Amino acid sequence: MDTKAVREILKSSRLPEAERIKQAIDRLTPNQDEVVRALIDLHLLEPRAEGRYVLRPIWVLNALAQEVMAALPSEPPETLGAALLRPHLAEHVLFALRKAFRGGDFSACSRALSALDPECPMRTAALEGCFRALGIAVLEGAEPDSSLLSSIWEAQQKLSFPRYEDVPPGPRIAMRASDAHASFCDDSTFYLACLAMSERLDRKTRKKAHPVLAPWHKKEAPAELAHLLNYASRYVHHGIHGTPAPWLLASYALAGRLYERFGSLPSRLSAPDGCATLAAPTAAVIAIRDGGSRAELPQEIGYGGDSVTGMEQEARRLGVPWEHIVEALFWDWTRTMLRGEPALVQFLKQHPERSEEVWRLAPPEALRSEGLLTPRRQDIPYWVFDSKQWEAFLDVWRDKRRDWEHSGVSWQHMPEGVARRVLLEENLEPWLRDVRTVFWAIHPKTTLQCLLILLDRQDRSGAFCLLWSTPDEQDPAVLAALGEWIERASLSPDELLRLRRWLHDRVAGRSPALHDAYRLMLQLERRS
Repeated sequence: MDTKAVREILKSSRLPEAERIKQAIDRLTPNQDEVVRALIDLHLLEPRAEGRYVLRPIWVLNALAQEVMAALPSEPPETLGAALLRPHLAEHVLFALRKAFRGGDFSACSRALSALDPECPMRTAALEGCFRALGIAVLEGAEPDSSLLSSIWEAQQKLSFPRYEDVPPGPRIAMRASDAHASFCDDSTFYLACLAMSERLDRKTRKKAHPVLAPWHKKEAPAELAHLLNYASRYVHHGIHGTPAPWLLASYALAGRLYERFGSLPSRLSAPDGCATLAAPTAAVIAIRDGGSRAELPQEIGYGGDSVTGMEQEARRLGVPWEHIVEALFWDWTRTMLRGEPALVQFLKQHPERSEEVWRLAPPEALRSEGLLTPRRQDIPYWVFDSKQWEAFLDVWRDKRRDWEHSGVSWQHMPEGVARRVLLEENLEPWLRDVRTVFWAIHPKTTLQCLLILLDRQDRSGAFCLLWSTPDEQDPAVLAALGEWIERASLSPDELLRLRRWLHDRVAGRSPALHDAYRLMLQLERRS
């Protein structure tokens, strides 16, 4: 920037004032080299080999990229199409279009329709990109004008490229992305967009389209519809860097409406009684509604990690209580655990914050099934169990008591009344010391009462096992109660010796109530 030259121009009397100002502005505008040097000095540009530069830090590049992408839907179709033809940009451009359409701005579609030229790859890509993004936006609830919807549908149908036998026609210019997980660029998303848009079309327009892409007016499901939905589910479930696409729940709802319309959607790739994966949540909810919580659910609900979330959505739509859904999923767990990870287990892994809500609804009968309650499961919120669920837990525990020897999570949250029953009625084996220790820690008063009851019953084996598990901090209360009991008890020489040994252990262990233990030990010696 030459400031001296600018001053001379402004002082010159040979030129008109307007011309002097224009020339001064031109001189003030920095040239390319000056801009580059300034950005390097500000550490916003990093030189690379062969005259190349990289924006730094990375957040500057990201912010600039977001600004560019946000502006692309407003660009002419040629510019938009050129960006869509670049593999590293295509996915981002489609998301930008989707965002604009969801916000109610459909101007990019109008421009693409007006400028459509099948002989120009950029303009063709712009139209097909708008079609794809508009279809997904409609799937998620966008409401474009019906005339715009019909116009872009018809334009896309003319551009469609024939595929293999039994495969519906696809886009003329297939999208490509540098990311293998880019779901928006996959043909399966194009087909999902077709299904979403065709639902909004009039009957006359639908009849002109391929029957699988516009099946809404038909009485029977086209043979390949379920296969098309399964194809679409690939990237809906795992498309965005391994996570579900944002329109997953909307896809479940779409497939659910198709399932309700046709009564079933059998897939040639599923079991004879199976259905398309995206329709599985609706099929499962209808099965529960009609057959109760023990109804057989389609095995496809275990294929997608968010199938249970889809079931919850469909249950609200169909008026089926959530409690019924959870109960059915627990029963499904008992039947499918050997085939793979049950759908409810997948759901709880993805949504651990809902664990209490789900386990509170677990049917006691299902909890008694093999493999549902095991010592290895440390993620069960036992503190939400009611009395019937605890009864089911005890039934499971009775069958495999040794397996539960060290399972502290369950015992630590056992209610006082249930713990009392275990201590007085279950005849705990000597090796279940950890269980007794937990009861002393969480219910000390009740455990002490049980100790005295066992002594009065002359259940000396159970009583002495409980006594030997007494923690130090309970010694004062235990020794006081034991002293009173000894005053009125009739003890055999063997029982006296066993009590003296326990007291000797308390003294040797330097109990907080050492003096009381020593006094009681001397008292028993005099009775020997």
